[in-house]
Amino acid sequence: MSFDGINDKLTIPDHPNQVGMSELSIMFWAKFDSYPDWQNSNGGHMIFEKFEHTSSNADASYAVYTEYDYDALRFDLRLDNGNMINIRMEPFSSYLLLNTWHHIVAVYDGQFNHIYFDGVLLASSQNSIVGNIKTTNFPITIADAFGNNIDHWDGDLDNISLWNTALSELDINQYMNCPPTGSESGLVGCWNFEEGSGNIALDQTSNGNNGTINGAAYDANIPLQSCQLTNVNGCDSTAVLNLTINQSDTGYTSVTACDSYTWNDSTYTQSGIFSYSGHALSDSFCLSFNGNNDYTIQYPISDYKIDGNYLYYKEYNSLDNDFKRVDYSKVKIIDKKFYFGTDKFGRDVLSRIIIGSRISFSIGFVSVFISLLIGLILGCIAGYYSGYPDKIIMWIINVTWSIPTLLLVIAITLALGKGFWQVFIAVGLTMWVEVARIVRGQIKQFKERQFVIAAKVMGYNDFRIITKHILPNIYSPLIVISAANFAASILIESGLSFLGLGAQPPMTSWGLMIKDHYNYIILGEPFLAIIPGVCIMLLVCAFMLFGNSLRDLLDVRI
Repeated sequence: MSFDGINDKLTIPDHPNQVGMSELSIMFWAKFDSYPDWQNSNGGHMIFEKFEHTSSNADASYAVYTEYDYDALRFDLRLDNGNMINIRMEPFSSYLLLNTWHHIVAVYDGQFNHIYFDGVLLASSQNSIVGNIKTTNFPITIADAFGNNIDHWDGDLDNISLWNTALSELDINQYMNCPPTGSESGLVGCWNFEEGSGNIALDQTSNGNNGTINGAAYDANIPLQSCQLTNVNGCDSTAVLNLTINQSDTGYTSVTACDSYTWNDSTYTQSGIFSYSGHALSDSFCLSFNGNNDYTIQYPISDYKIDGNYLYYKEYNSLDNDFKRVDYSKVKIIDKKFYFGTDKFGRDVLSRIIIGSRISFSIGFVSVFISLLIGLILGCIAGYYSGYPDKIIMWIINVTWSIPTLLLVIAITLALGKGFWQVFIAVGLTMWVEVARIVRGQIKQFKERQFVIAAKVMGYNDFRIITKHILPNIYSPLIVISAANFAASILIESGLSFLGLGAQPPMTSWGLMIKDHYNYIILGEPFLAIIPGVCIMLLVCAFMLFGNSLRDLLDVRI
């Protein structure tokens, strides 16, 4: 569903099943068409709210919106004791990609507030004041604004759902890949906008929380989710589940034995009361969930135990220290060794280093290509024709040269927007200057040579003279400067990512890894920031040595 940010909205009337909640989860897909103006008093965007509009003493049950004066996504709750609790995910713009679908979940579990972004917990806070969510008779409004300081939502929304229970990270990742159908336990309302026409958004649950669409339009652009079953030929399939569930029993047996007794592969030599839970605890800390034999989704855990048909586990580095339960038949426990350790989210640092190298190599090749393309064209024109073309181009070169490189890259990045390809273009547009100066000087030197004069006498046009006769003689300095620019572009990209202007999550780069973990240098985990820093140093040093070797190899004077 597409909203114009002016007066479009979705209104869902108040219903008894919307109130009296001790836990809450709000889940939706969102696609921003533009960045909020965080410095503007109207710099926020309302997404989801249960709020009073008519009273001067405005009051709310819950709301999710981007907050003005803060680069933040905010989740507000009003408790039945009158206290307001909230949590901010900031800086929000460092995670936000325009015209890209993002999965967002706000969760209240009765004690903690959580915000999940694309399946990852990015904000969590423990509330000193707890209680049930305040009961109000206000409707739920989506994309509507509740005051002068919040704008209407501008962008697309899809698969919106409201729950009276606190979804776990496992649940969130499951519904991110395959949206709820409406029959799930704890689901208050679910709107998937699959009607295609009309002004009624049907609630997919049996609760009847149908909404009225005001101005918003249906959009064929939907999030990419894969829960459809296909056969080996890629055709749609129908799955039939014939399920029989036998209830577990708890038994108690009294045995008297001499000297020793073996029970479930364990031998006991002392009297006592013992319980069997299937497996002993181990140091395993990686748990894979998926419901089938394709264990592609992995969750790090710090502890687990097995009791009957259920696995009880503690999530790694989770604020919630309680055991969570899952059907043991649907999981596989994997022991892994992480040579570079794991980050604060339990992710393998070595794997992220390897993946981040793609960013460094890509930025090097793309930026060098852009700099060569621009530098060759302008350098050839300035060096070959002289006169006014040379003066104009040299003026542009000198002005560009006088601007600090990092400042110019930041300005170009802000103009183009944050993103992967924007960084490539920004870095490439700042590196052409040195290429143009070298090409200009080399062409000025060679255009007076006898073979060039002979080519002019023979009637060859300027394009052929430049491309066929002059450029092949200046390849050596161009290769050397390209190797140096390759190394410099890696440093610039790392600096931009550290400042939050480079590669954006969930994409990773070495500079972004340093940004996320530089504070761990003084918290006893310096390797989280040192390892990507050493990788940047080694790669830059390697290309500088490569450039020096090329210079020595191609320099005819040596």
